[in-house]
Amino acid sequence: MNIGVEIGATKLLAVLGDGCGRIEREVRETADHEGGAEAIRDQLRAMVRSLTRTAEVEAIGVGFGGPVDEATGIVVTSHQVAGWDGFPLADWFCDEFGMPCRLGNDTDVACVGESAAGAGRGCRCVFYTNIGSGIGGALVREGELYRGPRGAMEFGHTWIYSVLDRRWDHVEYLCSGWAIGRRAAGMAAGETSGILHDLCEADTQRIDAPMVLEAWRRGDPCATTLMDDVLDALCHALCNVVSMLNPDVIVIGGGLAQAGDLFLDAVRGVVDREVFVPFKDNFRIVPAALGEKAVPVGALILAECGA
Repeated sequence: MNIGVEIGATKLLAVLGDGCGRIEREVRETADHEGGAEAIRDQLRAMVRSLTRTAEVEAIGVGFGGPVDEATGIVVTSHQVAGWDGFPLADWFCDEFGMPCRLGNDTDVACVGESAAGAGRGCRCVFYTNIGSGIGGALVREGELYRGPRGAMEFGHTWIYSVLDRRWDHVEYLCSGWAIGRRAAGMAAGETSGILHDLCEADTQRIDAPMVLEAWRRGDPCATTLMDDVLDALCHALCNVVSMLNPDVIVIGGGLAQAGDLFLDAVRGVVDREVFVPFKDNFRIVPAALGEKAVPVGALILAECGA
């Protein structure tokens, strides 16, 4: 048996399962942001110990919400929690629990999970992107995760043009859930009526991505204008991925993918119209199958590789 751990921006999730990603038990907590990395390590220690008390565990796999150096098992940085920069997280798990540990970026680890046990199962080349508060990317080809010295496939940090804003920017800064909320709040600041205006009760500081998606679903002009631009930017970036990688499947996870067919059908429509024609029929765009379990499932498989 192995332990799979997800260290996210807001949640901690540890699971007990086998090397194929089948989960037997899990424990979760809300990350203690105020206490910083040290307090979160205290939480992780207790969570993992609760799983190892009743099972023989051989290895630990960890998906961390931020850039990591996989070769050394060191966290490069965290954009959400103080105290992680340069921390030897894999060695810490090894010392605490006396077993090998493999560390990966959470998006990479989720891609491993979806490729082996989720929406990309059986596919030769799987590109995964999570579109939530941020945007990440990862690639598994012929069963192997593509890696660089400090990561790779940083899809959210590729550049794309926004027709609405008339500027170039990172995909993440234009199309993430955080960006959608921020951009919508700016656009709605002068509005005195409309669906989005009513949903936020005239307080634009309350606007977030789910609110914008609901307004878009109901035909709000402000939300529709913004989402048209988001889809144009995001889908041109996905077309670039197809042109370079020619994947069998693009798996989309994260909060926006959970918005349902409205979002995914819109993505498919724009990509189908704009993609490199010779590759048009070579790939599918599908939602992540493992949902919030993608990272811990991938971590179990990662642990098996390092056991």
